[in-house]
Amino acid sequence: MKILIFVIGLSVLINFNLNAQQLPNGGFENWSQQIFNEPDTFLSSNIMWGVNNVTKVTDSYHASFAAKLETVLSNNDTIPGMLLIGTPGNQTINGGLPYT
Repeated sequence: MKILIFVIGLSVLINFNLNAQQLPNGGFENWSQQIFNEPDTFLSSNIMWGVNNVTKVTDSYHASFAAKLETVLSNNDTIPGMLLIGTPGNQTINGGLPYT
C-alpha cells in the first residue's frame, strides 16, 4: 500500500507543470545605446549615477552576452553596479514584475 501511494504521488509530481516567471531580456541579449550601452527593460546605475559600471560582456554562461556589474570610485564616492526592473522614485522603486 505504501508503494502504491508513493508511485501515485511520484507520477502526480512528475506530471505537475512548474513554470518559472521569465524576466524580459533575462539573458541580456538586447542592449540599447542611450548615454551608455544599457540592457533593454533594465535600469542600471549607469543612468542613475552617470558612470559606466554596468557593461556588456561576451563571457556569458548561456547566452551571447552578460551584464558585468562593477563597483567604482567616482569623486571619492563608492558607486556599486546595479540593475533594476522598475522605476526609482523618492526612496522607493515603483513597478517591476509581479511575483506570484
